[in-house]
Amino acid sequence: MNEITLLRQAGPEGPDLTPDVRSAARAALLDEIAASRPRRRLPVPRRRTAFRIGAAVVGVAAAWTTAALVAGPDGGAPGGRVGEPSPPAVDPGVALVDFAMPAAPLALPTAPPGTTGPALGASGNGDTSSSYAGIADPQEGVFITVGTTPPPPIAVPEGADPLEEQTLTIGGRQARMVVMNPEYDDARTVYVDWERSPGQWVSLMGTGRFADGRELAALAEQLVEDARAVPVQVDLAPAGYTLDFVKAGGRIVRLADDSDPAMSRGLTVSVPLPAEVLPIEQAPVVVAHGAGPAEQVTVQGQGAELVRLDSGRGYTGWYLQARFPDGTAFTVEVDGDLTSQQVVQIADRVTHTP
Repeated sequence: MNEITLLRQAGPEGPDLTPDVRSAARAALLDEIAASRPRRRLPVPRRRTAFRIGAAVVGVAAAWTTAALVAGPDGGAPGGRVGEPSPPAVDPGVALVDFAMPAAPLALPTAPPGTTGPALGASGNGDTSSSYAGIADPQEGVFITVGTTPPPPIAVPEGADPLEEQTLTIGGRQARMVVMNPEYDDARTVYVDWERSPGQWVSLMGTGRFADGRELAALAEQLVEDARAVPVQVDLAPAGYTLDFVKAGGRIVRLADDSDPAMSRGLTVSVPLPAEVLPIEQAPVVVAHGAGPAEQVTVQGQGAELVRLDSGRGYTGWYLQARFPDGTAFTVEVDGDLTSQQVVQIADRVTHTP
């Protein structure tokens, strides 16, 4: 999907959003929130990965952020709906169950010199990630991925230099090193991957001054078993929900209903930056689909606000804005027909470790 097609399909003047386009819009918006790195002058090959919510063009996300946020899963048109709250059609089969968030199993003893981190992430396929970004130059850093299957092939975009590959040994096991754009310092990227233990595959990516095979191999030798939990923990969720992704350094967690083929029905917990916190009536999804005034509730011993969402075209859900005991704001957005009490129960079991 190119930029023009994306704008035609998801822009403010476009037709009702299809599930595929809506998923692409949400993916692009979340990538925008996560503040993706600036592009280099040369194309840098990347791993081919299977994304569960579709790929989209991050560069045009800002042009239709409002449209992506306002349009609900039914593809409803932008514009607020204010009226009497719709009676929730509670499915007696909806139940809440304990939920276990993944942890990154490996870590470096200390962040590499001149970097900060790790920023943790995870995906629905079971992979976890830890990234260390340069303080002076965020374009340089180390990105570590741990999974249960061999890393996928590396995609070489048109215009990139041929790959350079060689074999080395890490911890007594054979590893593969791949160098992309070897002739250009500002675009060189190095991968090192190997099966660290049976069923545990590790991949390190280095950019900038860390795009050096010896440097990356030395860091790989330093990895230790040190499980680290992502900052946001969701300990209670609707039955049948599984992890979709963890993004923005662990500030955004989304669970998805596995029974929904489009992956559009889910639960999203976000910890916005202080500058991103808005009054609940100004939250885009509330402006678009708020079905009445906010209900005052109590979450984790603090006052919180809860709004019923109803597009009038099939989409229903809840949006809750609360604070942790330390005063940090967080939101819970859940699709479907849970009760208000269930939403509060979920929020009561959300924790955050900065």
